Amino acid sequence: MPTQNFALQYPLSAELNLPVVHAGPGFDERDVRAALGEDRMARLMAYVTKHSAVFCCAHAHYPDKHPLAGYEVHCIYLKDLEDFLKAGG
Repeated sequence: MPTQNFALQYPLSAELNLPVVHAGPGFDERDVRAALGEDRMARLMAYVTKHSAVFCCAHAHYPDKHPLAGYEVHCIYLKDLEDFLKAGG
């Protein structure tokens, strides 16, 4: 659950009620994808590719049977998701 300060700084992201990856700070891309759906996630990734980057912070790895087994799960920066949502994403 986002804190009150978090909700004040990132109100649109807070509405998604995603767990924050504290080492980032950001959100696990799998959680973001589940909240946004595939189409909006593709638009977010196009936005992030153009304006920022994803990051890894060793918070999680893909499981053995996943096509990306052993790789770190990417995270989306808090500000990037908030800016994307503010822009209507």
